[in-house]
Amino acid sequence: MAVIPGNLEEKIKTIPEKPGVYQMKDRGGNIIYVGKSKNLRSRVKSYFYGDHNQQKIKHMVSRVHDIGIIPTDF
Repeated sequence: MAVIPGNLEEKIKTIPEKPGVYQMKDRGGNIIYVGKSKNLRSRVKSYFYGDHNQQKIKHMVSRVHDIGIIPTDF
């Protein structure tokens, strides 16, 4: 299980439980992953609280410094 950096922990709490697109960014502000979800908060939290066996997901999560969201209607 990944440890959530303090700056992201509060940000994740403010993400709406709505559909939309999320962008995971590294320290330089570069987008390292883009995803979509019907419930943004739940999906983003799953990266940090989920038990991922895939090495590439663990590596990506360790590089996340910021998360951008774009809520949509559906």
